[in-house]
Amino acid sequence: MIQSTGEVELTSDTDAWFQLDDARWPTEATFEVGESTYRMDAPATGRMTEFSESRWAGYRAQLGQSRRDGDTRTLVDGLTWNEGFPVDRVGPDGKPA
Repeated sequence: MIQSTGEVELTSDTDAWFQLDDARWPTEATFEVGESTYRMDAPATGRMTEFSESRWAGYRAQLGQSRRDGDTRTLVDGLTWNEGFPVDRVGPDGKPA
């Protein structure tokens, strides 16, 4: 995670869970990073359908925006690229299997 003043968090150690729609596309992703929680809004308009269909195993690529919980600043711009395999690898509890 970065902001205009620099790096906020940089790690590969995250705890994540996902809300999926009936077609197994994420509608929201939540990540615990250190002491902070970030949420990605994953709108249907951010789905990279053709890109995802060219992959295998239920791959999904999607654009959205992420915010740290409790951050009340006005969002000027933001971009999150989320990719993964939620079709078969996210359990009913939203956690990666």
